[in-house]
Amino acid sequence: TPASAIALLKALRDNGYHIGEVPGLAASDGDALMHALIERGGQDPDWLTQGQLAGNPIRIPAVRYRQWFAALPAELAESVVAHWGPPTGELYVDRSADPDGEIVVAAMTSGNLVILVQPPRGFGANPVAIYHDPDLPPSHHYLATYLWLRHEFGAHAVVHLGKHGNLEWLPGKTLGLSADCAPDAALGDLPLVYPFLVNDPGEGTQAKRRAHAVLVDHLIPPMARAETYGDIARLEQLLDEHANVAALDPAKLPAIRQQIWTLMRAAKMDYDLGLDERPEDE
Repeated sequence: TPASAIALLKALRDNGYHIGEVPGLAASDGDALMHALIERGGQDPDWLTQGQLAGNPIRIPAVRYRQWFAALPAELAESVVAHWGPPTGELYVDRSADPDGEIVVAAMTSGNLVILVQPPRGFGANPVAIYHDPDLPPSHHYLATYLWLRHEFGAHAVVHLGKHGNLEWLPGKTLGLSADCAPDAALGDLPLVYPFLVNDPGEGTQAKRRAHAVLVDHLIPPMARAETYGDIARLEQLLDEHANVAALDPAKLPAIRQQIWTLMRAAKMDYDLGLDERPEDE
């Protein structure tokens, strides 16, 4: 998806759109684009720093968001408040400059466009279930991001890049949506262009029916083995050494285990595995 974003941005530039200086564009480096977006704060509160939150320039004052929120259909607004609390909620809210709070949008503007990672629907032990939950209302941060695109940035259209997003899975009718349905409340009448993988017509239909998306089908990209790299490659070597040493020279096991733990922490695998400290040797 980052490489596709770079290709799309180049096509826009070549067709006369003012896109400014986008990170990674000159070098065709999608990773540089993603790192720039992550520096804006990303979409994972566990890795968000207070400095990123306070320094992000795209901010929605609480008073403005409350005005937008007050215009939403009553039934949807009530469900959002019931689940996420009164506006502005707590997700991605910075109170360092304004005690009333400012919702921070992890995005960057460049020329006449804005680039961002789609906001998360929620957080929990089962992100896949949350992603497709038919009852979970969008958070204040989620709504604020789309409402900011419409009312503050003044977008003429939205492009969802990467199959698939979460807008089309928000609560509401299965088809024939009304203003009370969350996808319509978030997107409004903005045209949505959606490059979509050709081998998934079912979820493509979901986007057409529930987010009035214009699908642009594309072929399946070529696949390659990811292999290991960096700390993970070294960790794989240490695990092989551990297996050999366990059989031939057990006295060396404590040293290898400590190296394994050090590399696990460097690669943040301790966080992924829910480990606060090194497990006891058995």
